[in-house]
Amino acid sequence: MNIIVKNTYFIREMEFAADKVWALLSDFGTLDWLLVEHKLEVTGDGSPGTVRILKIEGAEPVWEVLLAKDVATRTLSYAVPVGLQFPVANYSATMKIEATGKGSSRLNWHSTWFTANDEDAETAMTEILRIYNVLADGIETVLGKAA
Repeated sequence: MNIIVKNTYFIREMEFAADKVWALLSDFGTLDWLLVEHKLEVTGDGSPGTVRILKIEGAEPVWEVLLAKDVATRTLSYAVPVGLQFPVANYSATMKIEATGKGSSRLNWHSTWFTANDEDAETAMTEILRIYNVLADGIETVLGKAA
């Protein structure tokens, strides 16, 4: 079997302070910025090893495991061992929030994953970037309402 290792990079400039964005994203026990109807089951206290199971009607549950969280660098890493809706394996990602000014920040989202062929890699890359865009839109929507 042919295995292809891929990386996805996503950057979104935001007109919100880094601490505000981090406050929203760093709580692994919530997904308030996911703007679709969903249920979330969480096992753990928000430290590495915490598992959240995302349930959206009509889709398989998605299991996410918190791998690391660093408050000082505003970095959160997680893996998705079960439930991805596109052809990848060993998906893991890191989200990092950087301050770019007094009231602005940059969301850096990087993921690494395996796939079996170039066609699956292209499908997965397109879907991952689409999801990151939708989620970043949700982050901005939630923070905009709170402002």
